[in-house]
Amino acid sequence: ETKYDKIKTVLAFLGVGLLFVIGIFFELWTKQREEEKQAIEIETAAWRISRRRDEREDKAAQRNADRLVEQAKDRLSKADQEVRDAEKEWDYARAQFGIAATEQFRNRIKEAKEALSRGDALYKQCRTAYDPAKKESLASQIINELDTQLGLLRDAQAPFSTKRSERTALPTRLAEAQERLAEELADVERSREELATIASIYPGTVLAALEDNPDKAASLLTSAHNAIESAQAIIDTDADLATSAVDTAERALLMAYHEMNAIFTAKQDLDHIEDRLGAAIAALSSDIEEADRLQTDRTLLAPLITDAREAITRAQEALIHNDNPLDALEHARSVEAKLDATLDPLRSPGR
Repeated sequence: ETKYDKIKTVLAFLGVGLLFVIGIFFELWTKQREEEKQAIEIETAAWRISRRRDEREDKAAQRNADRLVEQAKDRLSKADQEVRDAEKEWDYARAQFGIAATEQFRNRIKEAKEALSRGDALYKQCRTAYDPAKKESLASQIINELDTQLGLLRDAQAPFSTKRSERTALPTRLAEAQERLAEELADVERSREELATIASIYPGTVLAALEDNPDKAASLLTSAHNAIESAQAIIDTDADLATSAVDTAERALLMAYHEMNAIFTAKQDLDHIEDRLGAAIAALSSDIEEADRLQTDRTLLAPLITDAREAITRAQEALIHNDNPLDALEHARSVEAKLDATLDPLRSPGR
């Protein structure tokens, strides 16, 4: 083999090696290009997804902002009407109670009007704003300020609205009190007759607690009559004092009713005194157990629980000795009513 052939052989090997290396580099380059292409496609797809998500979020934010702006618009409209109504109410109140008494009411109306003016200006900014966050901020500012100012306005207006309602209802209440007085007066004699009938059946000691009830009722009805006459005399000149007089009459009528009702239900209670006292004892015992279960201030219920225990003891003694059973029954019912009234708020689902 000649030197020339050897050179040709070496060159051939080098050529093949070079082609092999080029092939490897080409394959690597092709693979890299493919990977880059896939990465670009993935990145493009992710960008499109992100953009669509951003567009959806932007649209949702815009819808929420527009909805809040509409709420602010609605709140402005309703607040404007509420302030107008308050102004009318203030006119009535000023005429009835004077300028000095209604000064705070007037100031609250002025402050509410100023809040309305600011709200209108902010609403115009909402209409021209594009950024949803800014729209929401402006709309929330409108709503929050109106809620605050209208709350203060309602607090200032409430006492006068109540007084006007009371004055409007006063003639009706007075007429009803007169009717009730006539009915209760007729029942006084009937209660005396009922007491005499029961006394012929049961020993006098059993009815000792009821003996004075007709006289107590008559005295209370006299007080009611005097209060009604006082109210009639001043209803057109001093409504506040007339209202107080009607309140007095209504309380006296209610107390007189209880005095006589105790007589009208006495026979039925006496006929079933053991059941009645037993039920009263059970009800008080149940209330005491419930009071122990409830999480509350012990000092609040302690006096009532003490009264309840004493009422139970008194009812038990009345059952054993038949000593003033009606008095014990009435006392037990009274204590139970007071204890129930205190426990009712503590029985709410929220506690």
